[in-house]
Amino acid sequence: MSSPSTAALLAALQLPVTTGIGDDAAESVAKADLESRLRVLLPKTYEEVRVLRCLADVRNKTDDSIVNVTDLSAWFLREGSDQAVLQQSNVVRSIFAYGTLRGDATPTGDFWGVLDNYGGQWWPAKVAGFRIYQEEGLSYPFAVQTHDPSDTIVGTLLTFPATRVKEAIVRCNRIENFDPTCPGRGLFRRTLVGLPDPDGLMPGLAFIYYKDQPPSGTPMKAFPSGNWLEQQAADGTGDLGTPMDTGAVSELTCGGKRIATFGFGSNSVRQLRGRLRSPELQGFPGRVQGQVLAFCGPNQSWALDSDSDAVGTATLVSRPGETAWGTVAFLTDEQLDVLDGFEGVPRVYQRQHFDGEVFCSGHWHQLQLVAYIKVSQDWYPPSEAYRCAVSRNLRGSFPDLNNIAVRDVHGKVREQWQHPGYKSLGLAAFLFEVGIRKEEPWEMPSRIRKTLAALNRIGVHGTAETLEIALKDGGRRSTLPLSDDEIAIARRLFRAPAKSDSQDAALSDDDAQAERASMRSG
Repeated sequence: MSSPSTAALLAALQLPVTTGIGDDAAESVAKADLESRLRVLLPKTYEEVRVLRCLADVRNKTDDSIVNVTDLSAWFLREGSDQAVLQQSNVVRSIFAYGTLRGDATPTGDFWGVLDNYGGQWWPAKVAGFRIYQEEGLSYPFAVQTHDPSDTIVGTLLTFPATRVKEAIVRCNRIENFDPTCPGRGLFRRTLVGLPDPDGLMPGLAFIYYKDQPPSGTPMKAFPSGNWLEQQAADGTGDLGTPMDTGAVSELTCGGKRIATFGFGSNSVRQLRGRLRSPELQGFPGRVQGQVLAFCGPNQSWALDSDSDAVGTATLVSRPGETAWGTVAFLTDEQLDVLDGFEGVPRVYQRQHFDGEVFCSGHWHQLQLVAYIKVSQDWYPPSEAYRCAVSRNLRGSFPDLNNIAVRDVHGKVREQWQHPGYKSLGLAAFLFEVGIRKEEPWEMPSRIRKTLAALNRIGVHGTAETLEIALKDGGRRSTLPLSDDEIAIARRLFRAPAKSDSQDAALSDDDAQAERASMRSG
């Protein structure tokens, strides 16, 4: 007898089932029918190799003309890029949501606006074989698959029209940081569960996003009732803030189509403009309560100083009573994909969601933010160039921030750093200050390294002072690997007062910053 998931799969695949007779009463489908259907469902780029691989994986050893239904169902429900690509087709049109994607997460629907944007509907639902947890300091839960039928979680079934389902599932994949082509890597995994059809006519298939197990050594909250939203309300922590697509930030998110991305390290909006080739991007002050800036490594790309081959870069760590400050940019899914490459997702950084705030139209507004969190936790101090990049980002949104606390992931402050003034910088850090100010900013940090190497070849190395001397030497100036506008920026910075608060003037005309705020505001 087929399980609900198997029956739903066969119905979705539109495959006729044959039941054996006598001792062999197993259900099967014709291999030719399966092959024909797979070629319809799979994208052309995947078609040949994956169709053949599926057929090989589910091959009936005694009769090559048929495929056992149980084997087919088990293959389809397993994890792997082949299965994930097939699942991406219109075979599955529903998602079981138990957290911020729940249809009843806010009075207007899910927190991300997916239902509204893609014409979806939702129904109350339950799924067995999972438990829910929430990591301390994070604003969303995750499910762990236990395969125990007595473990039940409560949520909603999201369904979408056939014409919009692919877009909706792609959007949910991005929200949950799940990549169908690398299904074992991202923040969440994805599998299929069998659920009753909302109309009660037949069992249906739905995606569910989950994790293998809770991270060891991390404080966790469990939800024995299986109902995350209900328990949040009972604990007085159920206010998810203003939904993504309503209120003062609705225009910035384009109705939920742009993602509020929180840059707390080097990702100032000017750096994002250079990396994403998007001169229209603008930044807004952002903050996350209960988190704090920390540094860890190793990182080689920002190791631009001659005395180190690995340095630290920014991450967030939980610290009650503290606040992480930064800049919010509203990015498309495609822009986030490009940024993932710069951040080394998923090996170096992983996307995570936080309850945060953005300063817009003179007021603070609650919304969920996406931030990149470091995988490694080892202490490495950040390079001077990277510190300048962080300072540029934070002071762009919060001009009254003068010092950066250089912490490790355990919260220990290793030092307090303040910008020393442009003339006192090392050459790599000074080049950052030049490149970030171009109308089309440099792609950081690769362009710094390339220019630094070219300067070293002509004897300019070590400190910004050596570049200043070269600029004053008419004979050497023509050999510098800098454009006219870059030379003009460098000269302007050399003329700036030595005190670090002189940076305020350099930031005040930055068109990348839409608004600024005080750290004491609101």
